[in-house]
Amino acid sequence: MSGKERKKLIASLKDPTLEAIIAGRFRFGTPAQAVVVMDRIYKNFTISKDQNPIGPDNSPTLKLWISGFAVTDEEIKKGYKGNFAVIAIKTADKGKFTLVAEKIVTELKQHPEKTRVNKRHPDTGHPILRAATRGKMYPTIEAARQELQLLHEEFPEISIPGADKVHLLVYVRESKPPVKKMTLSIAEAAEGGFKLVLADNVKAKKERRPLPTASAEPKTVEGKFSSMVVLQQKKKSKAKPAKKEAPKPSE
Repeated sequence: MSGKERKKLIASLKDPTLEAIIAGRFRFGTPAQAVVVMDRIYKNFTISKDQNPIGPDNSPTLKLWISGFAVTDEEIKKGYKGNFAVIAIKTADKGKFTLVAEKIVTELKQHPEKTRVNKRHPDTGHPILRAATRGKMYPTIEAARQELQLLHEEFPEISIPGADKVHLLVYVRESKPPVKKMTLSIAEAAEGGFKLVLADNVKAKKERRPLPTASAEPKTVEGKFSSMVVLQQKKKSKAKPAKKEAPKPSE
């Protein structure tokens, strides 16, 4: 085939073949006929990297993520949009063979698609913040400003919009405490265009002035008023009358 290879699709229940497998409708006379269908799925859809092509019963298996497959209400609340499945050949009635899909429970972070659950603070995985850390370029400053506005409108309670920037609280799991003050701002790129820059918003601590050391005598502040006070104090001390001695008794 000339040119670029066709990009594989994310598997979905909307596909008739996958829908028929999950419903258990296929019937094959031989396992080889089932393998032909599995090969078609392999060519058309994105499959998992951690494949185990041969199952416990020595028959072919195929692992992939399927959108909408076996998602429970609890999983939907957590952000699941589908599940991983292992497609395998099984015996059916009347000596026939069929294809079945078995759900494989996997952590949400490993799923190729997920619903973003509403949170009070954005984390570093938020699409706009992730684009900033990856150096996404914007052709115009208006496009970059629109991203800042969208982020502020999504989290109005913990963000403060500024001129070509927005101050906000970001959840960073590795940080202690995990919620950090950060600023997302627009910067002009050297190669042209604009990008968003995410940085910590930490004010430099002011150095404390040392407290004055206690001295035995109060420090005299030089100046007109203080000089006048000192002069008046000296005059009063000179004007004090000497103490009179008590008269001696007569003999």
